[in-house]
Amino acid sequence: SLADHLRGAILLAQADLYAPSLASLRIALEQTLVDHLVFLGRRYVQVVEGVDEATWLEWERQRSAGEAFTAVVNWIRTKRGLVEITYEGLRPKAADGEDDYLLSVHYFLLRQYHPYLGPPSAQRQFDDGLSEEDRDRKYAEENEAIYRTYLSWKSIKRSLTSNGFADETTINRLEVHYRFLSAFVHPVSDVTDLIYGRNQFDLPIYDHYSSELVLLYSIVLAVEELRHF
Repeated sequence: SLADHLRGAILLAQADLYAPSLASLRIALEQTLVDHLVFLGRRYVQVVEGVDEATWLEWERQRSAGEAFTAVVNWIRTKRGLVEITYEGLRPKAADGEDDYLLSVHYFLLRQYHPYLGPPSAQRQFDDGLSEEDRDRKYAEENEAIYRTYLSWKSIKRSLTSNGFADETTINRLEVHYRFLSAFVHPVSDVTDLIYGRNQFDLPIYDHYSSELVLLYSIVLAVEELRHF
């Protein structure tokens, strides 16, 4: 899938269509980071909202006493009652003579998440008279929670940091590239002058800098993917 997006970006650049090429690279950037978590991720962060002070103190007591939360690696609670809980990945039962190892939870999350399902409020629109709306709404709520907690851009950054794949400086650099490439995804910015320069009328035309930028992004992302694999 990543190779297809990189190949598509290069073919578009060869046709001097740099805006859709850079839009494809935004997708490739995000996939490279998710794949890093799939290949090498050992930890994941679960988010629990609305945890009041009394509940939080009781959770800490249970963890200290070994009564619950024994698999928690680390956790923090904000003043607004949002708790971020760090767990290790899934550990299969090793057979005799085999080393123990961890499987990244992101591998299973990608198989479980359905991007076309829609929000819970939209499930009534899909009612065919045979389905159960309450069941579908609950399924959609779980699906939405998977994306919000593990697969959104904010969650990806949190998981990269938790696994030690990125520090604050690296995250800030990734944000720069993410914002730049996102400008070519959303139709709210005029990128024509940025790509081709001003007073260009016979478009599309070859632009040396845009072409080199597409190739550089493609190379860097491909190298990172291979390195993680």
